[in-house]
Amino acid sequence: MRNLFCSSVMALTLAFTGAATSNAEPVKAAAASNVPTSDISPAKLALLKRLDQAMDFDGMMKKMYEQMMPAMFQSLRQSNPKITDQQVQDVTQVTISVTTKYTPRMKDEMFRAYAKVFTEEELNSMVVFYESPNGQAVLKKLPQVMQEFMPAMSSLMPDMMKDIQKGLCDKGLCSEQAAPAK
Repeated sequence: MRNLFCSSVMALTLAFTGAATSNAEPVKAAAASNVPTSDISPAKLALLKRLDQAMDFDGMMKKMYEQMMPAMFQSLRQSNPKITDQQVQDVTQVTISVTTKYTPRMKDEMFRAYAKVFTEEELNSMVVFYESPNGQAVLKKLPQVMQEFMPAMSSLMPDMMKDIQKGLCDKGLCSEQAAPAK
């Protein structure tokens, strides 16, 4: 039970990575971040700031997080029928706290990757799209897409976790007591 509970908590935490709110600017100044921004042109930094605003990254993540949480905890309950309401509440609080803490850094790194992978022209095209009515419609509907998708993901999660655990045990990476029943 404890191993499965810990596995479930880890899966939930990983599933929610980046799905919390923050007020961080994308690609912070080098003084506020441990990663230098000198390799990102001022033009790209300006486009990334516009992209962040157009996408309303924080608002979008908050909506997706609010919609994903119930389905993910339903999966946790299915995987761990003996879990108490207090344990679910504790997992919720820890997950929110940790994702909130790390979101600004993850967001910073995500936009740093955007700057590295996308050309200025591509970033500009993304900004133009997301600032357009169609782009705004896409962004507003993404949480709805997640809401439609999460029940399927939630129903797959217990089997996925069992298969991961079985695969790890097949490779000798778990104790006999943690091995799933065959």
